[in-house]
Amino acid sequence: MLHRRRTHIPGTLEETDAAWLTTALREAGVLPATARVTDFRDEPLGGGVGFGGITVRLRLTYEPAGAGPETVVAKYASTDPINKGVFESQDIYGREIAFYRNLAHELPIRVPAHCGSAMDPPPPAPVVNTMNTLIRNAPPVVHIKATENVVKLLRPSSRRYALLIEELDGEVYDMVHPAPRELLGPAVDQLAALHAAFWGRTDLVGTNHMRPLLGPMPRMYANVYEPVCRPLAIERWEWLDDDLLARLDDAAPRLEDDWARMNEPTTFLHGDTRIDNLLFPADGPPIFIDWGATAMGHPGFDLGYMLSSTLDGDDAPEEVDALLDRYRASLAEHGRQIDPTELRDMTQTAMRGIAIQLMAALPILKGGYGDASLTDCWMPRLVRLLDPVSGTR
Repeated sequence: MLHRRRTHIPGTLEETDAAWLTTALREAGVLPATARVTDFRDEPLGGGVGFGGITVRLRLTYEPAGAGPETVVAKYASTDPINKGVFESQDIYGREIAFYRNLAHELPIRVPAHCGSAMDPPPPAPVVNTMNTLIRNAPPVVHIKATENVVKLLRPSSRRYALLIEELDGEVYDMVHPAPRELLGPAVDQLAALHAAFWGRTDLVGTNHMRPLLGPMPRMYANVYEPVCRPLAIERWEWLDDDLLARLDDAAPRLEDDWARMNEPTTFLHGDTRIDNLLFPADGPPIFIDWGATAMGHPGFDLGYMLSSTLDGDDAPEEVDALLDRYRASLAEHGRQIDPTELRDMTQTAMRGIAIQLMAALPILKGGYGDASLTDCWMPRLVRLLDPVSGTR
């Protein structure tokens, strides 16, 4: 299907045209000023499940022929009001564009190249901060009521976002069939290289990359756990025995303290290292994609996020410990040190926080992996990796 409609900021694929693509590619430095896009065709892009937005391949035609990249990956905001509202509440779309514009070139690991972008300006920071404060400090009854109508709480805006990035080849796994375990070691090494390069970077404080991990509302997640989410989990998941439920019950009241610890600005984080946000090329190390949740925080978050989305089985806790040891060794090769007890403790802290955030999604579960949702796929692995609560088996 060919597209010719003109618009300054294309918030959807249908609003994208050759003129905007020409401008975006030129501004990103990947198309000479004397060349232009004359046409393009969109194609489905294989890989993992995209919950937050629309991602397609654009195959481009130029004058003169071959003046720019043959293909680019185009990313737009979700057309689903719940998904867009949730992602806008954490500025995921804006953060990813800011990452590619301002920071991607500094990374010591391979990431897709920025090929162009555009977005409407965000609302003033004081407005956002005021709204977040009102929601965060609302009484529990308001938080519980909000689960009945998430769109009303997280009303999506009319902002438009468009991002063009380089298409890279590689195997993509998903939450149903995660990557083979032997691939996780090289991925851990890539995280160590990333974290070491930004260790203690105070200049990033106050930027887009200081948005909080897990979003700005830990108190809301904790408040809806027992009255809303816990009963839904017991009804939905046959695997949730008393021991595993006790681990969740232990995590919920600790969320605000855990949230504060995770967000101490130790280093720059990818922030969304779920296993289907990695490409595994035939040659070379794994490549992290989807950079919309970047943050300054503790490295245990990136590790807990990735490993809990992949590892399961009786030996999974021991595999986590082995991979944390590998991370520490790799980090040391880059000139940084971290205490093993601290790293393990903070990885557990991160996994507790991720579990309670996933629990908060239960009232609005959607599919994505057949009839299963992201939460359905992730939680059985994640909860079994949490340390048992004293007094349970």
